[in-house]
Amino acid sequence: MEDFRNCVMCRRGLYRGRYQRHTLTDNIPRAQPEIAAFIQQNAELEVLFDNTRSVCHRCWQRAVNAARPPVAAEVPEAPEENERNRKLEYAENT
Repeated sequence: MEDFRNCVMCRRGLYRGRYQRHTLTDNIPRAQPEIAAFIQQNAELEVLFDNTRSVCHRCWQRAVNAARPPVAAEVPEAPEENERNRKLEYAENT
């Protein structure tokens, strides 16, 4: 089987056009080094950023999500709680 027609990360066949693919172009390591590093670390096939290899969309999304910085989850206070706290603070200060 020709490896250049498969996803380098999961070996999914990309030659029939059923799946969206992302070609590993030579500017990815410069423009998106975190994504390039993730692909190289998790690849099952040889990774060459020379426009001959591809990654399926599912694996591309995994790489993008892994490179994305974690989002701090802040839970905003309910409006009622906020008003109650303001009234308590005002009462304590007076």
